[in-house]
Amino acid sequence: EQIEAIQVLEHSDDPRVLEVLRSALRSQQPEVQQAALEAIPWASEDASIMLDDVRALAAEDPEPAVRQAAVMVLARQDDFSVETRAMLEALASEEGTPNQDVFRQHLDRMMEEELARSLPDMQGQSQ
Repeated sequence: EQIEAIQVLEHSDDPRVLEVLRSALRSQQPEVQQAALEAIPWASEDASIMLDDVRALAAEDPEPAVRQAAVMVLARQDDFSVETRAMLEALASEEGTPNQDVFRQHLDRMMEEELARSLPDMQGQSQ
């Protein structure tokens, strides 16, 4: 019931949604936390305030599925922080991790984008 309500919020433009989702991220039920992670309306200008909450879940939540879901959200949101990269590297290299291939793909994409961003700097230095 709570999960279905959270899923409906994903399509709402109401700014109060972020506070409801922030509360759901603190739930003791991993399924509720995961639903909240998926429902964050990243297109909203204010959604960036949720990044710290998502990073905290990725680093500290006792439930592996919640940590993995949070890392996945960070990777999809192009969070290129050192912390996110380290979490992706750990999940990509840990044998038996569910979705290990997906974590590897996100890590590869992150590394490619970092290289692409550094190329203009390198070209400017060689001239």
